[in-house]
Amino acid sequence: AWLSAGRVAWLEGNCDRALTAWTAAHTFDPRDQTTAFWLYWGAGGKGANVPQTILPEDLVRYAHQVGELAQRGGDTDGALAWYRLAFELQPDWWTLRPLASWYEQRDQLEAALAACEQVTAALPEADAGHWGALGWAAELTGDWAEAAQGYARAAEMAEKPYTFRIRQGLVHEKMQDWAGAEQAYEAALEVLPGTLTPYMRLARIRRNQGDLDGALAWCRQAAEILPDRLDPLICLGELLCQQGQVMEAQTYLERALRINPRHAASTYALAQCQYADARQEEAAETLARAIELQGGQPWQWAVELGDWRLELGDREGALAAYRLALDWQPDEEAISDRIEQLQDDGVWPLQEGQVGE
Repeated sequence: AWLSAGRVAWLEGNCDRALTAWTAAHTFDPRDQTTAFWLYWGAGGKGANVPQTILPEDLVRYAHQVGELAQRGGDTDGALAWYRLAFELQPDWWTLRPLASWYEQRDQLEAALAACEQVTAALPEADAGHWGALGWAAELTGDWAEAAQGYARAAEMAEKPYTFRIRQGLVHEKMQDWAGAEQAYEAALEVLPGTLTPYMRLARIRRNQGDLDGALAWCRQAAEILPDRLDPLICLGELLCQQGQVMEAQTYLERALRINPRHAASTYALAQCQYADARQEEAAETLARAIELQGGQPWQWAVELGDWRLELGDREGALAAYRLALDWQPDEEAISDRIEQLQDDGVWPLQEGQVGE
């Protein structure tokens, strides 16, 4: 009640009455983050006339949480304002992560680099965050070796090294140092064995190197430890289908769809599995559903659907799929060629790998 009364007074322009109300609320519950925030900023910030019981970490945590809420709600500008506020109050690794990520995702690399350098300057070398920020700054400038070193040193010093190990692994991947990446991800698993990312990165590395059995092993571990997550199930389905174990592959994909019947990637993978099993008609129906579920404009899927329908002798269905793909990707000449030749001759000599190259 005191908190709400203070807000009303603030909106009415009566700052003194607002501060009186928030002081009463803070006295009632000194650990309430929302009250601490309003009292702190209502008094002008920087500790002016604010009781000593208000802890800076409470204000930082509040600003960080509201920033996350704003970002999840699609308010990107609001999220940036809150992340900046948290960072101004406490420039460290924890507040750097959402702020620098926000900048990096929007190609504002100079702002991200400046934030990293501010943390590096603010924290002593005995702090893991110092080395984490140093690693991130090096990553932004493309110095992968220095970035990997920074993250490794941060991980060695940190009480919670998981994030540093993941970033270290990603940097090693950029260097195509697959052994270094695997070592970093395995170290991350030792810290938090119940997290999905290291398993999937390890599976991806094995898969890209042609070691399908190794990739399968990591995906199976992930599926056992995290049975309700979709990524391991999809990965298992794709890998097993690639090895010709179609029935087992379909079992995993159907399990994924039981978890989320409207998951587009699972549906697409199931279509590929059915096609590999020479069930073209069923596969085409499943692929059409995947396109519907995907949203957006998956034009390559639409081209593939057109090819499959043409194999089935469904000329009109193929044309419809190609035209949809052309609507989504009007500059792709291969789609126009398909439509033109199909309209002229009624057939199309399918050539693998032509579309989208």
